[in-house]
Amino acid sequence: MPAIKWTEIERQLDQMDKPELLALLHDVFKSSDTARTFLTLRVLGTDGGETLEKYRKRVVNQFFPPRGDGKLDLREARRSIREYQKTTGDLAGTID
Repeated sequence: MPAIKWTEIERQLDQMDKPELLALLHDVFKSSDTARTFLTLRVLGTDGGETLEKYRKRVVNQFFPPRGDGKLDLREARRSIREYQKTTGDLAGTID
C-alpha cells in the first residue's frame, strides 16, 4: 500500500456528509478491539478503568502467568504499554 498523507484523508472526509461519516466510524469501531477501545474512550470519556486492567494483565502475564512459567517477553510487555498509551492518551495509566 502506498504511503498516504493525512491531508489526503482529511480532504476526503471533508467531502463526506454526516451519515457517511457515521458509517465509516461504525466500520472502524467493528474493525478491532483497539479501535473499539479508542473510540469508546475518546467519545464517552471513560470505561471505569477496564482498559487499564486489561492492559495491566497483558503486561503482568508476560512475567507472572496464572499457570506455568512466564515467557519473560519484554517486547510484548512494551508493545502492550505503547498500545495502551496510544489508545487512551492516559499518561498516569501508562506510568502505572
